[in-house]
Amino acid sequence: MTTSANLSLLYESINSQTNISYLLDFENITELYPEANKTFTGGGNKAGPPRRMMPPGPRPSSTKDVINTLSYYTCPAILAIGVMSNVLAYLIFTRTRLRKVPSVPYLTAMGVADTGALITEFITVVLTKHGIGLITTSGVCQYVTYLNYVFIFLCMWYPVALCLEKFIAVYFPLRKAALCTTFKAKVVVIAMAVLTGVCYYYIIYMTGLVNNPYLGVFCSTWPEFKDEFTILMKLDFVFVRIVPYILLVVLIVLILARGCEYYRINSTTVDVNNRASPSRNGSSNTSPLLMTNVVFFVVLIMLLLKLPMSVVRFYGVVNSGPVPQLIIDLQPVFLYMNRLDWAIKLYVYLIFSPPFRKSFRSFFRTSFAKLFDRWGQGSSETEEGRIVPPRIHLTDRIEAGQETRACLMTSADV
Repeated sequence: MTTSANLSLLYESINSQTNISYLLDFENITELYPEANKTFTGGGNKAGPPRRMMPPGPRPSSTKDVINTLSYYTCPAILAIGVMSNVLAYLIFTRTRLRKVPSVPYLTAMGVADTGALITEFITVVLTKHGIGLITTSGVCQYVTYLNYVFIFLCMWYPVALCLEKFIAVYFPLRKAALCTTFKAKVVVIAMAVLTGVCYYYIIYMTGLVNNPYLGVFCSTWPEFKDEFTILMKLDFVFVRIVPYILLVVLIVLILARGCEYYRINSTTVDVNNRASPSRNGSSNTSPLLMTNVVFFVVLIMLLLKLPMSVVRFYGVVNSGPVPQLIIDLQPVFLYMNRLDWAIKLYVYLIFSPPFRKSFRSFFRTSFAKLFDRWGQGSSETEEGRIVPPRIHLTDRIEAGQETRACLMTSADV
């Protein structure tokens, strides 16, 4: 195995344990991957000279090899498409009428956090897998790791803030106008980002470039901070995986319960008064159940895609023994699902949100109209810049002694 392949295996393994953690520790990778222990050591628990995992010759194919090959080629595409999709969603939320909706700042912040997670994941795992060791540069190691923790934390807690805003709107409608405003949503988003950045600042001091005789230089936790960092990672697991999951499930269930109750009562009222007031049929469209369907699907898809990786990480936290081979084989699939959540929110909005689809079409119509207008102005300026035969210069030709009729006939030919 090449050095870049070894480092890629290391970063992928660490990433399954935490955000990018149990941050790049050689002992953790050998515990998580028994075959890596055979590669980097003599095959036992004690360090020894490196040896090949398999004899020279064609390597037999397996499901794991197929998954790794697909991940090698498709992960860069997913990350690139995800970044472009999140940027497009951000533009639609901020350049259309949707920007006046109180919950849009949370959706915009989710797009920014997802983009940051994709970029840091690209630098940490994908570039290393393709032999580009940018993460092993001093400074890049510390700050990319720090930003990865910050963005992944926000990816979990911005949906909680969004669901809390919807919960207030559904259960306290009289206070919605005072509490659920665009300005207060922006304040909450900024405050959460600042607080998260401050809480994770320790990552910069606890990580750096570590030299290993078998792996070479790689980004990891400083050995002197290993015990403290392990405790902090357990706390990180609680506040990134357990608490947000519980809050999201509880809030979504409560919102759906109130929405179903509202829909049932409203449907009964409309049915009774249907003949007396036919115009009230449209009032059911304002049901909280219908207004929060996008939030429900965004949160549901996020929980389903992140659940397998959360289970693996929970297993790694509570279990000190060897990891089952099945989990090791399925780890690339779980990582794949985890990255998909950061890349597909635009398409969830397009499928489940009619207002977003309308704004999406309006945004592109407006953008293309402006583009064509500028192109038309540029064409006219080009035409003015070159020599064009005069169309009608009646006064000049009369002064030259030509008849008016001849002038008009000549000008008509031009």
